[in-house]
Amino acid sequence: MVKTINNDNLILKMDCEGCEYNLLNEDDEILAKFERIQIEYHYGYSKLEKKLEDAGFVVNHTHPRKEYFPDHSPPNLMVGYLFAKRKKQP
Repeated sequence: MVKTINNDNLILKMDCEGCEYNLLNEDDEILAKFERIQIEYHYGYSKLEKKLEDAGFVVNHTHPRKEYFPDHSPPNLMVGYLFAKRKKQP
């Protein structure tokens, strides 16, 4: 669906309990439609951060904190937030 949107100032907010890593398989041209991206990560941020930096974003993140989710396996997760802003074109 994003491919059909003719706008490059979109905002993406992801809080999808682990499926945020599907972003790693996304084409950079799709990611380029977003001006800002906010992600709650659950299993670390380094691969997400690299993907977004390679796609032309400036990325910041919070330090992970240990959280207990009784319905997850494993129930103890390192959770944090990742913030990305597309670099301005010269």
